[in-house]
Amino acid sequence: MRRKNFYIWLFFIIFPPLLYSQNVKPLVAIMPFTVQGIPIDEAGLIESLIKSYMGDLGTDVVFLDSAISMDTTYSSGLFRSPEYILSGSILREGENRILMLEFYKQSTGDRVLYTSVHKTLSDLALKTRSLVVSAFDIRSEPERIETEPPEQLTVNKLAGTWRGDAAIQLVRLRRNMGGTAIFTSGVQMNLTYLIENNILKVFQDSPNTERFYHPLPYQVAKRLRAEAEPMRWEFQLYEKGGLLRGKRIETRVRYEGEEILELIPGVERPVEWIKYGR
Repeated sequence: MRRKNFYIWLFFIIFPPLLYSQNVKPLVAIMPFTVQGIPIDEAGLIESLIKSYMGDLGTDVVFLDSAISMDTTYSSGLFRSPEYILSGSILREGENRILMLEFYKQSTGDRVLYTSVHKTLSDLALKTRSLVVSAFDIRSEPERIETEPPEQLTVNKLAGTWRGDAAIQLVRLRRNMGGTAIFTSGVQMNLTYLIENNILKVFQDSPNTERFYHPLPYQVAKRLRAEAEPMRWEFQLYEKGGLLRGKRIETRVRYEGEEILELIPGVERPVEWIKYGR
């Protein structure tokens, strides 16, 4: 049997829209949504709408209680494994209601993160269908070439909430040179940062945990917890203080099944953080 090597970046590139088969619909597994600061009945309404609209997009949908239930449901061979996994969060940030959707393609490890901000529950409910379609059909953007110089960085400009990169739902930066990153897996990472030569440098300030590397196989994530270098980021500021553009620096892993073939530290990939309420 030909051996396949899987190259997984600890952050993920955006995957192209689905190509529908005439006979077999793509199978999407929907995980329970994370809810913060939103009444359960409001969150339940939005979650129900999302599930309904996913079925309208020409997909087969299954609902899971947890990542564990996904493993046990499909290990018997009675069901085909889902091509895509949908997870999401509904949270309140000040007066805003923030919806975050994440589509994960199991065969390639590619990931789409989509975030929208709404003033009211009614506005969010009315626009849920278009949000689901946009998130599920998002396309890669061409590489941007900077035409304007970066802005001057200050602590006051950085303080606030930012939409993170890869598996990070949001980042909160404080004026005391600290911060917090909240991952889609639910885990939080403490951050520290400094400004040096108008470059923002952000550093992981929490011990590694397997949940930083969700949804990699547990044994792979366990090894990364023990051996991966702390994550760090470098940014410059653009678009009137609303966009941090730069790179993420971390350990890349190459693995097969649950066997790690190679760990490569110091890998750089371009990323952006977008400020909420700008």
